[in-house]
Amino acid sequence: MGNNTLRDAVILNLNAKFVLGKGSGATEGFKVATGNHAQIIGRYYRTITEDEKPGGYDKDVIVKEDVWIGMNVTLLCGVIIGRGAIISAGAVVTKDIPPYCIAGGVPAKPIKFKWTIDQILEHESKLYPEEERFSREQLEKIFAETKTKV
Repeated sequence: MGNNTLRDAVILNLNAKFVLGKGSGATEGFKVATGNHAQIIGRYYRTITEDEKPGGYDKDVIVKEDVWIGMNVTLLCGVIIGRGAIISAGAVVTKDIPPYCIAGGVPAKPIKFKWTIDQILEHESKLYPEEERFSREQLEKIFAETKTKV
């Protein structure tokens, strides 16, 4: 229990980190890019070195605990995948995904929550110490903010 699993993954992280939380995993074809090519007027992007790159092109990609990532998913620079989320096969994630949310598509968007708030609270009580769990109020806020995006 608690093992992380990556299969056939490509992690491109020159100037930023990729973090995979406890109990999370991804299946075949997983890709992560923590940065982008820089664009400078009067230069071909291929001639710009990492040292010349302006700030803001590279950002950490963070996958929280208990996340399942389906086949052929791509996570792009700066995204955070919330605890307990599921990312459906073929998704390209360009923005943060809320905790316990099922997301998919290109670009990935929240589809629904995988459980009710009561089920999430029960799940969290079995996995996390009390001080690390989401409260009912936090979950209600996450649900309310996400429903406007679904």
